[in-house]
Amino acid sequence: MQTFLSSAFDSAGQRCSALRILLLQEDVADHYYKMITEAINEFSLGDPRLLSTDIGPVIDQEAKQKSRKIIKANMRKVARAYVELEAPTNGHFVAPAVYLLDNLNQLQREVFGPILHIVRYKKENLVNVLNEVNAKGYALTGGCHSRIRKQMDLVEKHLHCGNFYINRNIVGAVVGVQPFGGHGLSGTGPKAGGEFYLQRLTKTDRYYSQFGDENSLGNAQPVLDSITGERNSLAYLPSEVAILNGDLATSEKAANKLLAKGFTILVEPSHPLAKSSKAGVRVDTKLGHCQKGIYLAELSKERRQWLAENSSAIFKCYDWQTTQDILPLYDEFSRSYNTTAAGGNTSLMSSEEH
Repeated sequence: MQTFLSSAFDSAGQRCSALRILLLQEDVADHYYKMITEAINEFSLGDPRLLSTDIGPVIDQEAKQKSRKIIKANMRKVARAYVELEAPTNGHFVAPAVYLLDNLNQLQREVFGPILHIVRYKKENLVNVLNEVNAKGYALTGGCHSRIRKQMDLVEKHLHCGNFYINRNIVGAVVGVQPFGGHGLSGTGPKAGGEFYLQRLTKTDRYYSQFGDENSLGNAQPVLDSITGERNSLAYLPSEVAILNGDLATSEKAANKLLAKGFTILVEPSHPLAKSSKAGVRVDTKLGHCQKGIYLAELSKERRQWLAENSSAIFKCYDWQTTQDILPLYDEFSRSYNTTAAGGNTSLMSSEEH
């Protein structure tokens, strides 16, 4: 319970990683909704300098007005049930609130404030609901609370996010321990505190990773330094990559290299690869959620402009004319697992004193 509250309402819900959507299995949804709404009624709103204050103001008057407008115009009308606290009239306060929704279609945009949306789901429909979350386009933080390993793995597999937390809150990433960053509408890829971050700001021809090269990085899952009771690891996940131009020979060579490492490919109908029968090649005029592309010949300014205007997320172009570096095309994935929530840290049973 505390992890839900801290994830949603710490810093008045104004963290980019804050909990916006809580999915509750219908078997326990009513029970948890009651506990959460009763808990927020104990919150104290006021001056954040006081230790007695649980929730302070939002950043400015504009943030206050946007949050209140969305709440009044939408949430109160569509929510099956809701609880809103009284906010102080002076200052930039937004009333902390919890809204119980019938489905994710009722949530059209993010509210950057102390607002939590709860959606019930049937156990057998979880994957479909996760796909609906993914369709929103955001992919920063996600989490799962369960003691069932199969359930953890299922959520991790299907939920798109850059940082994934198990049995703990989803805010407060530690640089170097939980490198932080997402993709889609939530970022451009390189994680703050990760080894690609500074490299992305340079003009290096080839990225470097201490955890592997282009032949091995996709299979690497390095474990990072962690405090007792927590296990933090990284993974490098292949993404969809658009091949933006190039003749048939160079395009096939690039495609084979990408497909061999688990990437999928997007090309336009006019591209030479469009007539290929290769598995893993999508032919479409729409970018969808694809936000990485490679060019095998000079890319015009007009083409770059079109990509920028027609991508739902920030689109990145990588020069593959001379050097074909796969490393920056991976999506970095950070995983933080609270081992104590599963009954204790069994690794301590065999640890040695130093």
